[in-house]
Amino acid sequence: MMMMSFDSAYGSGDATLLNYFFWYSCSADAFLDLFVKAFTVVEDPSPTFGRMRKFRDKVAAHLSHVQPRRDNQETQAASLRQFVTWDFGRYSAGREVTADLQTGERSPTDWGWQLTKIHEELDAFIRRNLPNPST
Repeated sequence: MMMMSFDSAYGSGDATLLNYFFWYSCSADAFLDLFVKAFTVVEDPSPTFGRMRKFRDKVAAHLSHVQPRRDNQETQAASLRQFVTWDFGRYSAGREVTADLQTGERSPTDWGWQLTKIHEELDAFIRRNLPNPST
């Protein structure tokens, strides 16, 4: 069951909970780029980490509101108002979708992600793609 809180701490008592998503998305994105180049990884990380990377690009590192490129008004506004949600037992960010009924514009549906799930997937990605030292 998905629940939403307009409190960035989602009742966790940790006022910096939303900031963890910002920090992690920026750090993991840079780490993935470095890891893929350093170990000449063949596996494409985009399917697994695409949502987190889009969140990083539009919210955490380069607010769409400030650097809209081709983003609509709803995307720009959503980049300023992110909330932590509880989604199937995990904290999540970027899942709320808003729309303007007059213009038909809406915020992205593909930038929501769960920090602990992405961390588990990043660990698995690294383990799959590390060179085998015995060869």
